[in-house]
Amino acid sequence: MSVRLTINILLLFQIFWASLRSRSIQAFYDQISSIYDEAFVSHEVHAKSIFRFLNEVFSNQVSKATVLDLGCGTGMLSTMLADGGYRVVGADISFPSLCILRKKYQQVNVIQSEAIFLSIADNSFDAVVCLGAWRHFVNTDKVLREISRVLTNDGFFIVGYFPPAIAGIFHVKQNLLGNLSNSLSKLITRKLGYCDRSDYSLENDTEQAIQKQFKICTKETAGLDKCMLVAQYPL
Repeated sequence: MSVRLTINILLLFQIFWASLRSRSIQAFYDQISSIYDEAFVSHEVHAKSIFRFLNEVFSNQVSKATVLDLGCGTGMLSTMLADGGYRVVGADISFPSLCILRKKYQQVNVIQSEAIFLSIADNSFDAVVCLGAWRHFVNTDKVLREISRVLTNDGFFIVGYFPPAIAGIFHVKQNLLGNLSNSLSKLITRKLGYCDRSDYSLENDTEQAIQKQFKICTKETAGLDKCMLVAQYPL
């Protein structure tokens, strides 16, 4: 057995054990914050997709663009954006995760906050990005209203990646086995008391919700088999 495979198995066991001991999303991410960067390295390709898109739309004003990273975790995307010249604020419910982010990159401002109630002034950001955390939000309509509120009139909202993976790691196909896996995951997380959607319908539900809050909503590629939803002009 290779060293990398052994490490992956140990990481998966730690994530599984943390999920069984947690009764909220906040408690879960508090517990795995120290291993998050190592466990979710596959998210980097999607973070780079968001970064490239923002570079295209803000090609003439990178140093001026302000970005809110919603559900930033330990800051994979936040630090990438800050290195690219953006002014970044990371928001997350997990305080230990935010501490890790601040320790490795002090230029990123952070706030501990629920997504449905952001302590941020109206029209504060040119863009809001959300990578991976979207599957945890119970009331996405409320979250979208907050996102619309803090964006500028021509601001962008980018959410990825779809379709979601079970626990953010296990990718399943849209077939009988995949549907059974998603149903089992939904049952387990419901019993544990928190939301972690991995069903394919999340993408359609999110797109329909976005269309109620934004004038434009398009789908862009994010990696080989994933996509992200891009919205502009909040209503």
